[in-house]
Amino acid sequence: FHVLGTIRDRSMDFPLNHGVVYGFLMECCCRNDMVDEAMEIFVYSSTQLGVVIAADSVYRMLNSLIDADRIDLIADHFDKLCRGIVPCGVGAYGFVLDALFRRGEVTKAFDFHRVVIERGFHVDIVSCNKILKGLSVDQIEVA
Repeated sequence: FHVLGTIRDRSMDFPLNHGVVYGFLMECCCRNDMVDEAMEIFVYSSTQLGVVIAADSVYRMLNSLIDADRIDLIADHFDKLCRGIVPCGVGAYGFVLDALFRRGEVTKAFDFHRVVIERGFHVDIVSCNKILKGLSVDQIEVA
C-alpha cells in the first residue's frame, strides 16, 4: 500500500487521473485471479486516499468476485462498495443480485441477501422485488 500512496503523492507534478490508475490495477488483479487484492486496492484507494474509481472498473471487479465465488468478500466491504458507486446511480446490492440471478445462482443470491441483512444494511422494497422476480415457479421452495 506504500506504493499506492506513493503513486498519488508523486503524481502531483503532472496531471494523472488516479481513479483510472487504481481501476487499471484492480482490473489487472482480477485478470490474474487476484480478486482479494483487487478489493484491497479498491478499499484502500477509496477510503484512505479518497480516490473515486470508475464505476465500470468496480463492476468488473464485482463480476470477478462473483465468478470466484467470493460473495463473502463483497459482503465484508459492502458499505465501502455502496459509497464508492452511489454517485453512478446503480447500487452494489442490485448489481450483485442481478448477476447471481442471471447465472441461475438463486441460493447464492439468498445467501448474499441474508448476509447483507445480518450485517445491518437496509434494503428497499425494489430490491426485495428483485428477489421475487428472480425466482421461478420451480425455485420457490428455495425462498
